Amino acid sequence: MKLRVAAALLVLISLLVAIQLADSRLATAQQPGGPTSSVSTGSTQHSLIQVEPIGPLRLSSDKPSVWTYVVPIAASFLSAFLAFLGATFGLRVTQRNTEKTVEAGQRTTEATLWQKANEVELRAIQERLDKFYGPLSILLKTDDQFAQDIRSRQPEGYRLLVKLFDPLWVQSLSPGDQKLVELICERGVVLEQFIHDNAAGVDKELVPYLSRATAHFRILYLAYKHELGTDWERFKDYAYPRQLDKVLEIARERLVARMQHLRANPGVAPGMMPPLVIPPELSLDPWPDPDKK
Repeated sequence: MKLRVAAALLVLISLLVAIQLADSRLATAQQPGGPTSSVSTGSTQHSLIQVEPIGPLRLSSDKPSVWTYVVPIAASFLSAFLAFLGATFGLRVTQRNTEKTVEAGQRTTEATLWQKANEVELRAIQERLDKFYGPLSILLKTDDQFAQDIRSRQPEGYRLLVKLFDPLWVQSLSPGDQKLVELICERGVVLEQFIHDNAAGVDKELVPYLSRATAHFRILYLAYKHELGTDWERFKDYAYPRQLDKVLEIARERLVARMQHLRANPGVAPGMMPPLVIPPELSLDPWPDPDKK
């Protein structure tokens, strides 16, 4: 568009100059004493044509014309307009370069900020894995190995919590099995305390499973100490929630996947962590609640 305007102005100036030249020639031709041709006729005289040399081309006449003022003004306007176009184009290029520089700097700053934020989240997840999920999994697995060892020498339908309400059962075991039962029950207290001290900030979906586990460990220890009587039916709901082992594995895998995502995209906004999804088959049985809360 700008080139079209400039071309139109150049054509206009050319027309103005052409009109000025035509006006000057017309004024020169109309002056008295201008170049003439004389032809004498007679029977005895020959025609005489005198050709005078053409002088230098003059763009002005004796009479001032309106074009004398229009042409310089138009030329000045064209020069100013072209200068304006050049300055505008230069400013536009400078503005674009500045915008690109600012955008590049802004992207670099945002990437740096997100990298720092992702590093903080990485450290928090790693600490959670090292101080809670890892140790808890090891403690539970060790306790389960002791329990399965004793189960392997018991009749079908055996449940440790139920047997602990029989004061004669522990005495009927071999010294080695008696020691294993003691370790299981005492480690239950350790597990209860560990969960209580380190479960702060866990996903809300884990709370029901962890609370069932801590309740089980407490009742198991009290039953071992013969402080709950002999009626195990009252405490059958305090059985260990076997779903907890698989749920902890799912939660741990979710955190590991999050760490892999953060490391693969260090300078990018990671978005929210996907929620912890527990499959329906791992749901807990409803806990008795007379108040229906």
